[in-house]
Amino acid sequence: MFAQLREFYRQPAVLVGVLIGVIAGLMGATMPLFVRSAVVQWSNSRQLIAYVALGCVALLLSSVLISVSTYLLSSSADKWIISLRVRLFRHVLALPLSYHDEHESGEVSSHIISDITVLRSFVATVLPRSLSGGLAGIVMVVMIAVLDWPTLLFLIASLGLLIGSMSMLMKNYEKFSEQTQKAISSLSAVVTDSLRSIRAIKENNAEKQVGDKAEKTTHDLLSVNLSLDRLNARLTPLEALAQTLWVVAIVLWVIMRQVYGGLSAANIVAIVLYAQQLVQPVNQVYDLLTSVKTTRGSLRTVLAMLEIPQEDADHTEAELQLSQAQAQPQEQGKELSAQEFSVRGLSVRGLSVRGLELKNVSLQYSSQHTALQDISLQLKPGEKIAVVGKTGAGKTSIAKVIDRLYPASSGSYMLDGVSSEEMPLHEWRSRIAIVSQDPGVLTGTIRENLMLGLEKVPSKQAIEQALAISDFQEAMDKENLSLDSALGEEGHNLSGGQRQRLQIARAVLRQPRYLILDEATANLDAKTEEKVLAALRDALPQTGFLVISHRLTTIVDSDRIYFIAQGKLLGSGTNEYLKSTFPQYRQLLALQGLDQD
Repeated sequence: MFAQLREFYRQPAVLVGVLIGVIAGLMGATMPLFVRSAVVQWSNSRQLIAYVALGCVALLLSSVLISVSTYLLSSSADKWIISLRVRLFRHVLALPLSYHDEHESGEVSSHIISDITVLRSFVATVLPRSLSGGLAGIVMVVMIAVLDWPTLLFLIASLGLLIGSMSMLMKNYEKFSEQTQKAISSLSAVVTDSLRSIRAIKENNAEKQVGDKAEKTTHDLLSVNLSLDRLNARLTPLEALAQTLWVVAIVLWVIMRQVYGGLSAANIVAIVLYAQQLVQPVNQVYDLLTSVKTTRGSLRTVLAMLEIPQEDADHTEAELQLSQAQAQPQEQGKELSAQEFSVRGLSVRGLSVRGLELKNVSLQYSSQHTALQDISLQLKPGEKIAVVGKTGAGKTSIAKVIDRLYPASSGSYMLDGVSSEEMPLHEWRSRIAIVSQDPGVLTGTIRENLMLGLEKVPSKQAIEQALAISDFQEAMDKENLSLDSALGEEGHNLSGGQRQRLQIARAVLRQPRYLILDEATANLDAKTEEKVLAALRDALPQTGFLVISHRLTTIVDSDRIYFIAQGKLLGSGTNEYLKSTFPQYRQLLALQGLDQD
């Protein structure tokens, strides 16, 4: 565990802080010597005053050094913790979508906040104090050996018994500490997810049900805390009793040494003071052992999260270089230069072959859930294709594969002649925009949502054009909203149609080479839908459109329609071809009154 924290203790300010703390501890260890000298020089008032003055100066200087050491370590810990927390958060953002599917957001946020806070307490307070106290304790032990070595042997034997007994008492501490952290994470997950879904809870009159769930989780945490309280209740008096008995044993020992060994009164005073001071290092060692058990679980969790491979981890360096090379968004239809695309072995071969192509792609979310089987499709800039099928056929899964939100189980896919294995994820997604049926709106202002993911702030004219194309400007005027108007959580103060139009405006600002509309107009009426789609085609003439829609009136004019069922491609072609070839397709048309010749 200590080796895993060496990154923190390699900082210059931390090393200086630890060194100053050690010096302060060593200076504190000299106090019994000044007292001893004062006892020896009791009859000499001048010497007595000198030793008392030196002792006071040493004590004052030690206090100042402890203050400086505390500040250096605390400030360094705060900076390190902020860096670690940001690093962990960025890492979590870059993890595959499958990780977020498997872990509740409240649990993940608890690790980012609570677990790292536990680490801060350990690295900034417990460990430095234990280090300085331990070194000071070693000095005290050496001084006792100089004053009377038989007392040292007795001290070592009794100290070993004291530490051993305390360790035995603490054997269950780590188990309860880990259970506490898990219970806190579970409670955080319940609270976070409940607050995020507060509208659904109220709409379904589920306040009591969700409250009962939170109460049960809270009682689970209470149960663990009570177990920990009972353990602490046993440990605290036993610890105080053991330490008191240990000091009493030292006092009795030195008295016996005075009677039978001729130990001087001055040495007795110094040894007793050292024995009393040793209680503090022993407590610090005890705190260290306790904190290690508490911190180990948090550190293990944080490190385990940091070791999870990110999306497209092999292309991380290439992504950074490409993002620097492309400081400005590509103009519509403009190819990347050879220099911009020759990063980490990426070649310009095939860039003249513009298009998006899936070849025999299959997708499995799990071993029990196969979403797609041997899907092949092609989309060229300027084309409009559609994917249709019944609910659950796998239409949205195709969009997820295209955007590389989930890796294909088999098959291959290429973008502008470059395979997904060769093109960095950042570059791949910069050419594709997706407008989905999900809210897709973040807490913040309209402007912040429009700028989401853009590397360059668009002009005022571009923003106005995007708002007009998506018909969102009309909604803003109706609701008296401006670009700096704040939206509620996930944009819940907007209607479903307004959220979709906001997403469409965002997609227009990205000027994508390929635009995927996944039920993107499901919340719009037919007239508005027709108006928005026509405006999109006019504004992005060189963009390839892939439309996924239950409303077949939006796709019958597509260049190609891909008809799928149960994750399999049944056929592709024009609307007329599919209607004449596949009865299932005719049934879909008939359900919407579109089967007329």
